[in-house]
Amino acid sequence: MAVRIYKFEKNAESDILPRGVSVSAAAGEALAAAINGQPIFCEELTEPGNARPIVAVVFADPLSVQHFDSLIEATLELSGIQACEVRDLEPHSLLGLGRSAKAGSANDAGTPRRVTQAA
Repeated sequence: MAVRIYKFEKNAESDILPRGVSVSAAAGEALAAAINGQPIFCEELTEPGNARPIVAVVFADPLSVQHFDSLIEATLELSGIQACEVRDLEPHSLLGLGRSAKAGSANDAGTPRRVTQAA
Protein backbone atom coordinates (compact mmCIF):
# COMPACT_ATOMS: atom_id res chain seq x y z
CA MET A 1 0.00 0.00 0.00
CA ALA A 2 1.21 3.51 -0.82
CA VAL A 3 -0.28 6.85 0.19
CA ARG A 4 0.21 10.31 -1.27
CA ILE A 5 -1.14 13.64 -0.16
CA TYR A 6 -1.77 16.13 -2.97
CA LYS A 7 -2.42 19.86 -2.71
CA PHE A 8 -4.04 21.33 -5.81
CA GLU A 9 -4.40 24.87 -7.11
CA LYS A 10 -5.60 26.65 -10.23
CA ASN A 11 -2.97 26.66 -12.94
CA ALA A 12 -2.28 30.39 -13.35
CA GLU A 13 -0.89 29.79 -16.85
CA SER A 14 -4.09 28.17 -18.07
CA ASP A 15 -7.59 29.45 -18.65
CA ILE A 16 -9.11 25.98 -19.08
CA LEU A 17 -10.84 25.86 -15.67
CA PRO A 18 -14.41 26.98 -16.47
CA ARG A 19 -15.82 29.98 -14.58
CA GLY A 20 -17.80 28.80 -11.57
CA VAL A 21 -16.03 25.41 -11.33
CA SER A 22 -14.05 25.07 -8.11
CA VAL A 23 -10.52 23.71 -7.96
CA SER A 24 -11.91 21.08 -5.60
CA ALA A 25 -14.46 19.85 -8.17
CA ALA A 26 -11.88 19.93 -10.99
CA ALA A 27 -9.43 17.95 -8.82
CA GLY A 28 -12.08 15.33 -8.12
CA GLU A 29 -12.77 14.89 -11.83
CA ALA A 30 -9.05 14.76 -12.71
CA LEU A 31 -8.41 12.17 -9.99
CA ALA A 32 -11.36 10.04 -11.12
CA ALA A 33 -10.03 10.07 -14.68
CA ALA A 34 -6.53 9.07 -13.53
CA ILE A 35 -7.89 6.31 -11.26
CA ASN A 36 -9.79 4.80 -14.20
CA GLY A 37 -11.04 1.68 -12.40
CA GLN A 38 -7.77 0.84 -10.64
CA PRO A 39 -7.59 -0.19 -6.95
CA ILE A 40 -7.06 3.40 -5.82
CA PHE A 41 -9.07 5.33 -3.24
CA CYS A 42 -9.02 9.09 -2.67
CA GLU A 43 -10.50 11.37 -0.03
CA GLU A 44 -10.54 15.16 0.11
CA LEU A 45 -9.17 16.31 3.45
CA THR A 46 -10.30 19.94 3.14
CA GLU A 47 -13.77 21.42 2.89
CA PRO A 48 -15.43 21.17 -0.52
CA GLY A 49 -14.90 24.35 -2.47
CA ASN A 50 -11.48 25.04 -0.96
CA ALA A 51 -9.33 27.01 -3.43
CA ARG A 52 -6.34 24.78 -2.58
CA PRO A 53 -7.85 21.39 -1.77
CA ILE A 54 -5.78 18.66 -0.11
CA VAL A 55 -6.53 15.08 -1.13
CA ALA A 56 -5.20 11.76 0.19
CA VAL A 57 -4.73 9.07 -2.46
CA VAL A 58 -4.31 5.46 -1.33
CA PHE A 59 -2.88 2.92 -3.77
CA ALA A 60 -3.42 -0.83 -3.33
CA ASP A 61 -0.18 -1.86 -5.02
CA PRO A 62 2.81 -0.59 -7.03
CA LEU A 63 1.03 -1.23 -10.35
CA SER A 64 -1.80 1.11 -9.36
CA VAL A 65 0.79 3.80 -8.53
CA GLN A 66 2.38 3.39 -11.97
CA HIS A 67 -1.01 3.55 -13.68
CA PHE A 68 -1.98 6.70 -11.78
CA ASP A 69 1.39 8.38 -12.36
CA SER A 70 1.09 7.78 -16.10
CA LEU A 71 -2.22 9.68 -16.26
CA ILE A 72 -2.40 12.30 -13.50
CA GLU A 73 -0.36 15.07 -15.14
CA ALA A 74 -2.43 14.92 -18.33
CA THR A 75 -5.75 14.88 -16.47
CA LEU A 76 -4.68 17.85 -14.35
CA GLU A 77 -3.56 19.79 -17.42
CA LEU A 78 -6.90 19.15 -19.11
CA SER A 79 -8.66 20.36 -15.96
CA GLY A 80 -6.78 23.66 -15.69
CA ILE A 81 -5.32 22.84 -12.29
CA GLN A 82 -1.98 21.63 -10.98
CA ALA A 83 -0.55 19.76 -8.03
CA CYS A 84 1.44 22.40 -6.18
CA GLU A 85 2.66 19.99 -3.51
CA VAL A 86 2.86 16.20 -3.22
CA ARG A 87 3.82 14.26 -0.11
CA ASP A 88 4.57 10.52 -0.18
CA LEU A 89 3.68 8.84 3.10
CA GLU A 90 5.16 5.62 4.33
CA PRO A 91 2.46 3.04 5.22
CA HIS A 92 3.89 2.63 8.73
CA SER A 93 3.40 6.37 9.35
CA LEU A 94 -0.37 5.83 9.16
CA LEU A 95 -0.30 3.46 12.14
CA GLY A 96 0.28 6.35 14.53
CA LEU A 97 -2.74 8.36 13.43
CA GLY A 98 -5.03 8.97 16.34
CA ARG A 99 -2.28 8.33 18.88
CA SER A 100 -0.55 10.90 21.04
CA ALA A 101 1.58 13.62 19.47
CA LYS A 102 4.66 11.83 20.87
CA ALA A 103 4.22 9.14 18.22
CA GLY A 104 5.81 11.37 15.57
CA SER A 105 5.69 14.71 13.88
CA ALA A 106 4.32 15.61 10.47
CA ASN A 107 7.86 15.63 9.11
CA ASP A 108 8.22 11.94 10.00
CA ALA A 109 5.45 11.10 7.56
CA GLY A 110 7.18 12.35 4.45
CA THR A 111 8.85 15.33 2.95
CA PRO A 112 6.75 17.56 0.72
CA ARG A 113 8.05 18.24 -2.75
CA ARG A 114 7.11 20.94 -5.18
CA VAL A 115 5.65 19.75 -8.44
CA THR A 116 6.66 21.58 -11.58
CA GLN A 117 4.71 21.65 -14.80
CA ALA A 118 6.40 20.24 -17.89
CA ALA A 119 7.20 22.92 -20.47
